Formats: sequence, C-alpha cells, structure tokens
Amino acid sequence: MDGVVTGVAGAEAGNVYLAGTFGNGGGPYFSVNTNQGASNAFIAKIQAQGAPALAYYPPWLAFGYQQIGVTSQPQTVAFENLTSSGTLDLNSIVVSGPGFAPGMSTCGATLAPAGLGGGTCTYSVTFTPQNANPANGAITITDNSLGSPHVIPLSGQGATPVATLNPTTLSFPDTIVGQSSSAMAVTMTNTGHATLTISHISISGDFSESNTCGASLSAGQNCSINVTFTPTALGTRNGTVTIADNASNSPQIIPLSGTGISGSLNLGPAPCGSTSATVPAGQPAGYQLSIGGDGLSGTASLSCTGAPTGAACSVPSSMNINASTATPFNVSVTTTSRTMSMLHPGNMRSRWLWATSLLCLVILPIGRRKRQFVFLGRGLPILLLLLICSCGGGSTPASNENGTPAGMYQLTVAAKSGSVSQSIMLTLKVE
Repeated sequence: MDGVVTGVAGAEAGNVYLAGTFGNGGGPYFSVNTNQGASNAFIAKIQAQGAPALAYYPPWLAFGYQQIGVTSQPQTVAFENLTSSGTLDLNSIVVSGPGFAPGMSTCGATLAPAGLGGGTCTYSVTFTPQNANPANGAITITDNSLGSPHVIPLSGQGATPVATLNPTTLSFPDTIVGQSSSAMAVTMTNTGHATLTISHISISGDFSESNTCGASLSAGQNCSINVTFTPTALGTRNGTVTIADNASNSPQIIPLSGTGISGSLNLGPAPCGSTSATVPAGQPAGYQLSIGGDGLSGTASLSCTGAPTGAACSVPSSMNINASTATPFNVSVTTTSRTMSMLHPGNMRSRWLWATSLLCLVILPIGRRKRQFVFLGRGLPILLLLLICSCGGGSTPASNENGTPAGMYQLTVAAKSGSVSQSIMLTLKVE
C-alpha cells in the first residue's frame, strides 16, 4: 500500500486531512471520504480519537469480455481497517448489477484495527454474462466509518464470436464449359471475443470448395475457404457458400457467380494437310490432322469410323491437348486389292518343252562343219514348234471378293475430352 502524501492540513477539533497518490498506480482508498472513483489520487480525512477507517484495493473490478453463459474466475477485493483502535462494523456487503454475484469471503461482521493483529479481509465476485451488452454493477459496503456506504464499481461484457468474411462475394472469370477455373479464396476471421464454433460449410451451383476451417476458430484466428468454378452449361452460373456457426449473424452466405463459355478441341487438318486422299485398291492412304490450341486442355480420346470393306482406319487412342498450341497427329487407312495373280497350267507345260529342246541340242552329235549346218537345219524347226506349243501360258488375274470396292467414302475422326466433343469428315477415293 505504498503511497506519497503530498499535502497535510489540520482543521476542526483534532481532524487531519491528507492528499497524495498511491504508488504503482494503485493502493487502498481511504474511506473517510466519499468514494473517489477510479483514480490513484486520494484525499483522506483522519478522524481523531481512533475512529474506524475503511480502505479497499483495488478500487474497481473489471472483468472484460467473458463468454456468454459461462461464469468467470472470481476477482477479489481486500478490505482493511486503518485505525489503530476503533473496530470497523461491516453491516452489509451487497453485490449488484446484471451477471455479477458474490463469491468467497473472509470478512465477518467486524474488522479489528490493523494495529491489534487483524484489520484485513477479502471479498470475491464472479461475472456470468447473459448477453453481449456491456454490464455495470457495484459492491456496496455499509459500515460505521465515515463515508459509508462505500461503492466499488464492477464492469464486464458478454463475449460473442463474430464471423467476418473477406471478400464477401466471388465472381469468376469466363470459363470453358466442362473445364475448372483456378481456385479463389475467402478468408473467414473470428473478430469476436469468444470461440466460433462451425457447424458446417456447404456450397451450391457449378462450384466446389475446400477449406482449412475445422470445427472452431478461437478469437482472432482465421481460415480459408477455396472455391473452384466448373460450368456445366453456357451462360451465367450462380451459387452460394453457406457457413453455419454460433455467431449472431449465422448463417453467413457468400454469393458466387461465373459464366460458362464454349470451347473447341480445334480438331482439323494440320498446316499443309488435306482431308481427302485418292489411292488404288491395295495401297494405303494418310491424313495429317491436329488438335488443341483453342483454350481447352487435358486428354482427348480419338476414334475413326466409316472405313469401307477391306479397309481399316487407325488413329492414336488418346492425345494430350495443349490449350495454346495445336498438336499434329496422323490418320492412316489401309485398303485391300480387288485382284489376285494366279499361275496358268500352260505356263508349266511350256517350261518343260523348252527344257527338253535344250537337252536335245546338247546331246545331238556335232561333227564336221557340214554336219553342224545339218544340225541347225533340223533343230530350228523343232525350236519353232516348241515356241508355238508354249504360247498361251502365263499368269491370269483373279478377282478378290474381300478387296476394297472402288468408290468415294466418308471417314469420321472424332475426339472427346470431358463433356466437349468434335469430329471431322475425311474423304477417301478408292480406284
């Protein structure tokens, strides 16, 4: 109870008046005077002849924010009888004000003088706010000292959670139907003074969310709600994020909006490519196409249909799509010839005749020059006869029933990625 007396004055019969301040911003309040309020300065009247004098510390009790419906920890006031001989009669100690209640007390009906081995006691008060309104109350002490009754102010306020959202709405950029936008975040902060209990977070429309909020947020804490837009149709798409909690402004609603736009797989002929080809039956045909570069990204599945009899069309089963660059790929078509080569029997017979004639030429006797001319004279007719007999032999083409018929055909190459699909027609002419 350190203090500094800055002035002393005498008046009346034996009474002394003191003025000063308490050290460290506090100290007992001499109650020989009316209550001096929330100040560490004092003016005290010391009465002669050992009259009791009540002092108390602290001069007020401030509970601050306290969770609604929850009883605070007790706060205590110390009483002291500063006289050296007079007994202080504590006739009553009354606690008033919304939510304030008396707690433990060591004070009895009287308080002995400090100089006689007594002179002090303690009295505690609790606070249980019922709402968020500021609450004010008092401890009122009625006794036999000057200045009675003495009033000690009480204050407190019910603490509530407050959910604050930033931003309060989300507007997404135009997004291709079937594609997902980048996530946009909303920060939720508990700007109140009590724990924010989160029941659930839900979302509607063409939107999805993930969050870091958990089941509760302490006062001053925040969390993030991340929202993604995936339009399912063209045009304006709306939705909401709804947050249910124990804040007074629950539920909190975040409006969401975005626009779905059309996107193309950009399937078509590659630079310098063509959508038509002409081949003889039995020869392959090829086309060079490209896909992508028109805003869509992901993976596309490909197919090729419409190939005629005896022909087959092949494409890559899937392609990675780049949103900004077209990727080329090949389409190949195989065809089947409509004819087959067959060996005629006469051809075999001619080969045997030629072989026999050559053998005769080898084994005929060769004599003098005159006989050689005879041999040639006799051999030439034989060779001529063999040549005539061999005529009509050789290969004969035969029809292939499984060959690709001549004609014009339309092939369809189709691509699909998510909900977006596109096809292109290719012309095949078989001769």
